[in-house]
Amino acid sequence: TAGPAEAGARIVSAALTLRPLVLLTPSLAAAVELPRRLASTGRALAGVYPMKPLDLARALAEPVLLGQGLLPWTSGHDALLASRLLAESGEAGLRLPEGTPRTPVAAALARTLTALRRGGIAPEQLATLVAGAPPGSDDARRLASLKRLYRDFHGALEGRTADPATLFAAAREGLSRARWLEGAEVLVADDLELDVVEVEFVAALAAALPVGVLRRALPPSLRPASFRGRLAARGVAEVDWSDTPLAPLAPPPLPATIARLREGLFEESRGSALE
Repeated sequence: TAGPAEAGARIVSAALTLRPLVLLTPSLAAAVELPRRLASTGRALAGVYPMKPLDLARALAEPVLLGQGLLPWTSGHDALLASRLLAESGEAGLRLPEGTPRTPVAAALARTLTALRRGGIAPEQLATLVAGAPPGSDDARRLASLKRLYRDFHGALEGRTADPATLFAAAREGLSRARWLEGAEVLVADDLELDVVEVEFVAALAAALPVGVLRRALPPSLRPASFRGRLAARGVAEVDWSDTPLAPLAPPPLPATIARLREGLFEESRGSALE
């Protein structure tokens, strides 16, 4: 049987067991400021991981991708790749006016191609759009050019580069291997601007761990298509500040008139019209 010292050590160990908290924030500034403000209240702060969704995805994806020999994804990589694809394809039939600067065209094209990839769009899906355009029309020509460029863009990245789409896919796989997240809960600190692959990642988090979003007032007509509405459809509920470790940072209640304005700003007007 265990002696008093050993039994006491087990009790202390259990009392000090921490439940990790992953704090998803919309910006690096929020990831720094929220823990700082929480620590300033005088409470002990440990086991808190403030990070943006991409930072969390990178931490989960690295063990999965280790040894695959993928090229790094750096700032401007997409624009350089788009510029190269334009040059190699003779502008892919876009018929740009003579003298058009290539750098801004490549940057705009890169944003479009990246949005398609992070939107989970397969190159084959663009073929449906091309087939639906009037034959011989400008739309058909432009869509055919986009289909060709996106096929080559996607092919240059898939299985070759650790771009965000690859990281989020690997992060979903790496969730079950992340021992440091055992017993953790995830708290979304504010509305996040998520694309499709990020929403799928947060949905995977919610399937594996308790995930909540800090509650805030929102007009009912905006809620279904909002960030919160999209997550609610995936089973992620809103939680009150008082029910989270961020309770000391809860904002003061709004005056009734301001709360009513926030909640009804985009709603149908009520009452009789003024003459």
